[in-house]
Amino acid sequence: MTVTLTPSARGGHVVVTMRGLPRGACWTLPHGARRNGAVEPRCSLAALAYEVAPSPDAPCPFEVTPDHAVFCGDAVLARPDDDQPRLLHLALRGEEGFHAGAASSFGLAQDLELTATPSDLAQAGFLFGDLHHARFDAPEGRDHAAWRGYFAFDPRWIAAEAAGLRTAVDQWLGIRRPSEDPPVGLLLSSRADPSPVVQLHPLFRGALLTASPSSAWDLSARLTLTSHWVRRTLGGSLRLALTGARWWLDEGVARAVALTVLQRLALATPEEVAGEVNGWLGATALSPHRGLSLEALSRLAEEDVEAGAEARRLLVARGALLGLSYGGEGARALQRELRRLVADLAAGRAPALAVDRERPDLWEAFVSGAPLVPRASDVDPCLQPTRLRYHRFDLGWARAGDRVATVDPRGPAARAGVEAEDRIVTLDYAEGDSGSPVSMRVRRGEREVALRYLPRGKAALSPALATGPACDG
Repeated sequence: MTVTLTPSARGGHVVVTMRGLPRGACWTLPHGARRNGAVEPRCSLAALAYEVAPSPDAPCPFEVTPDHAVFCGDAVLARPDDDQPRLLHLALRGEEGFHAGAASSFGLAQDLELTATPSDLAQAGFLFGDLHHARFDAPEGRDHAAWRGYFAFDPRWIAAEAAGLRTAVDQWLGIRRPSEDPPVGLLLSSRADPSPVVQLHPLFRGALLTASPSSAWDLSARLTLTSHWVRRTLGGSLRLALTGARWWLDEGVARAVALTVLQRLALATPEEVAGEVNGWLGATALSPHRGLSLEALSRLAEEDVEAGAEARRLLVARGALLGLSYGGEGARALQRELRRLVADLAAGRAPALAVDRERPDLWEAFVSGAPLVPRASDVDPCLQPTRLRYHRFDLGWARAGDRVATVDPRGPAARAGVEAEDRIVTLDYAEGDSGSPVSMRVRRGEREVALRYLPRGKAALSPALATGPACDG
C-alpha cells in the first residue's frame, strides 16, 4: 500500500492519495475530508484520493501555509475497519516550488518503507518546510529530529538533549533497547501564538514540539519532554493494567521520575527543583477537592465534567508528590518497583503495583487523601522546609483567538485594566506560576495599551521547600 501526502499552499489543504488498498477493507475518511462531497465509509476500493483542510478543533497542530505545513496522521488519514499491521510506502511530497523538505516521526526521508498499523499512522507527525535535521545512531538508541522556524534556543542542542534524555529515562527504568528497535523522532515547529509555553503533542515513537519565538528551553520545557519519555513506558500498557492509575501514575509519578532524571544529569538547579515541587504542593493546597480519597478523586476525574479538570490536576500533583516522597533509600525502592513493572510487561506478565509494601504509611496517606509533603533533604540535600502562601494561578480572562473574550470582574486582570474585546498584540507569562507577572500589549480601538499584573487568585498557606545555605556551595 502506498500513502502519499501532499500539502497544497494554493488550496491551503493536504491532498491524500492511497493506492494498493487491501481487498475488502472499508475506509472512514477523516473529519472535514472532501471527496465528491461524501464522507461515509468506502469499501473494496483499489485506491482512495481526497483532500483535508486544517481544522481549529484538531487536537494536534494542523497548519498549511505558503512556507510550511505541520499535522498529525489522525487529522488527514482515512482509517480502515481493522487495525492490522501493513507494509506500506510512505511518500511525502510538496507542490513544485513549495516546501523545501519533509520529515515525519517515522524518519527524515521523504520516501519510507515501513510496517505500521492504522493506529500507528494516526499517531504519527509530519513536518514540511525549510527543514534542518539531526540524526543520532548509537548503541543506546536511534533518534532523529527535524525542525523549522525561529526559536529563542538552538534546536540542535534540543535534538541532542532529547535523545540523551530518552536514554537516561531508559537507564533509570532498567530498559535495554534491542539494536533493531525502530528510531524515535522529534519534530519541532515554531508557531505564531505568543504564548511562551513549549507545547508537546505525543506521537507514536516520538513527539511534536511547538514553540513561539519567545519560548525558553527551561526546566518546564525539559520536564515536559522528559515526562513524555517516562509516560511512554509508565503509560499505555500500565495505564490499562492498573485500574485508576491514568492520572496519578503515568502523569504524576512520571513527572517525579522525570525530575529525578533531570537532577541526576545536572539539568535542574536546586532552586528550579524547589519551584517545581512547590507548584505541586500549591496545587494540593488550593484544590477544592483536597482531602478526597484516591477512589473518589479518580471517579470524579472520569465522570464529572465540571470538576473533572480540577480532580485531574490534583491527581497529577499528588502522584508527583507520592513519587518524590519515596526519597533517600525509598527512592531506590520506587525505582526497583517501577523496573519490576516494566519487566513484567516485557515478559507478558500482568503487572501489579506494590509500592504499599515499601512504605505502607505513605501509601495509606496517598490513598486516603491525607497531605503528602516530601522531606526537603530527600528531594535535594541543600533544600530545607519552609511555609509559603500559595496563590492560585489565574489569568483572569478567557481567550478567543487573538482577542480577550471575557474578563472576570473580580479577577487580577480586571484590576489591571484588561477589557473584553482587547486585541492581543504581545503576551508573556509563565503558565501556572502566579508569582511571575503577566506582560501584555493589547490594541484597544486605535491605540495600544501596555498591561502588567500578577496572575494571583485564591490564596492558601502550606508547607514548601526553599534553598538553604548549602545550595550556595
